[in-house]
Amino acid sequence: MKAVQKTPLEQLRERKLSIKRETDIQTHKINDELKYLHENAGRLIIASAASALLPGKTKRNPSSNQQTSIANPAIGDVTNVLGNSGLFSAAFKMAQPFLLTWGIKGAKKLISKIFFKQKVKK
Repeated sequence: MKAVQKTPLEQLRERKLSIKRETDIQTHKINDELKYLHENAGRLIIASAASALLPGKTKRNPSSNQQTSIANPAIGDVTNVLGNSGLFSAAFKMAQPFLLTWGIKGAKKLISKIFFKQKVKK
């Protein structure tokens, strides 16, 4: 008995259906991950900030003797990004955007005072 060979059109249709199934599965996975992030955004931000500010802190799982990190593994270990150089370094890196904004506003005020002096009425 000979095996029935599929025509190129049938092969394309079959491949199209398999790709559609794969994309549906991936879309479902991505939607589940986005839903999790949306529902737990506040907790994830607090956990990552805590792990950034307290890099040596870990919590122990009471059911086992293994130590687990405070940060959620889905968002990554923030201490690797900030480095293990201490609390001051982490705080400075978090404050840099605020300091930069403050510095730009101060420079803007200084420049406007120098070039656009108000005429004093006598």
